[in-house]
Amino acid sequence: MPQQLKNLLQSLLPTAQDDTTPWKIALLQNWPSIIGPLCSRVQLEKIYDDTLVLGVFDSCWLQELYLLTPVIIDSINANLDSPRIKNLRFKKIGKKPPLQKRYTAPPIKFSAPAILTARERAALAAIKDEELRVAMEAFLRRCYQEK
Repeated sequence: MPQQLKNLLQSLLPTAQDDTTPWKIALLQNWPSIIGPLCSRVQLEKIYDDTLVLGVFDSCWLQELYLLTPVIIDSINANLDSPRIKNLRFKKIGKKPPLQKRYTAPPIKFSAPAILTARERAALAAIKDEELRVAMEAFLRRCYQEK
């Protein structure tokens, strides 16, 4: 079963030898909850000793996030074991990845055509415009089939 890269980091990186690795893993794993609703606008690109490089999808948000730097740093450090991040760097990255397609139900297929009553056939026959009569009959049959 495929797993996300951030979940595999704990098994791949040696945690006993490197004192800085556990907080970096925690940062990667908790990134969506740390950054909150901004997660759709920014992603974690690189982790240096006390600096994070954040990729921003929209250039309009670069300035906004730059102004929010102290708040973002406080939020990040509050979720780590000790205050480790002192600087943030922002860079414009490519277009935002496309949203996954939502599931749409396949169209309903009807096996038997709807049978119109004598009154409905008479009402359709009273329509003089043939194109309108054909469209109304198709609509009426579709309404019966969808019930």
